Amino acid sequence: MEHSRKLDRPVVTVKQITILSLVLIALNLVMLSSSHAGNTSIKCWKNKQKIRECGQVVPPEYAQQRIEILNDRGIVIKVIQPARTKKQLVEDQRKAKLQAIKDKRKQDDIILLKSFTTERDLLLSRDANLSSIKGIIDISIGNTKSLKTNLGDLQKKAGDYERSGQTVPPSLIKDIDKLQRQIKDMQSFTEKKEQERTAMIKRYDEDLKRYRMLKKVKPR
Repeated sequence: MEHSRKLDRPVVTVKQITILSLVLIALNLVMLSSSHAGNTSIKCWKNKQKIRECGQVVPPEYAQQRIEILNDRGIVIKVIQPARTKKQLVEDQRKAKLQAIKDKRKQDDIILLKSFTTERDLLLSRDANLSSIKGIIDISIGNTKSLKTNLGDLQKKAGDYERSGQTVPPSLIKDIDKLQRQIKDMQSFTEKKEQERTAMIKRYDEDLKRYRMLKKVKPR
């Protein structure tokens, strides 16, 4: 009885194993082929006659044009826009600059309105700042006058030495040179502050004009 049960078990031959292996290999090849076919994309472009052409490789002369990428079912899955011309790039830059100016203007308007609750606040700020810089200019001018007076005294001493036939002391020459440099520096400083004051007046005039305009615009 035990011997007969052993005979009932199915026996798999070497030939059957070989056939099964071949079948599995064939299935893998089919699946791999299908996978590659699914990943193959088609590219479409227009030739010189404006006729649509498609293929797996775009000819070099059409590589800078608008390219459509299609999947294996002919559906457009991606669009590559054409390269921008020099004229278009210049126009893009112009628009970008204009947008940057608009953005800055908007930001400046926000700061202006937040800085001054009323027009009177703006005017008080203007008067205070102009008065401050005017004070600095006046002090600078006064210092320049003092330096020039001192320089005149030293130059007179040097002249006295020369008229008496004596050599001007090196220390005196050094002091005269130092005063001349100080006067030059002070004059440059005064000129710079005058320019700042002029620019400040212009800026406040523009801010005041803009402020009045913004206050007239009612929020929507």
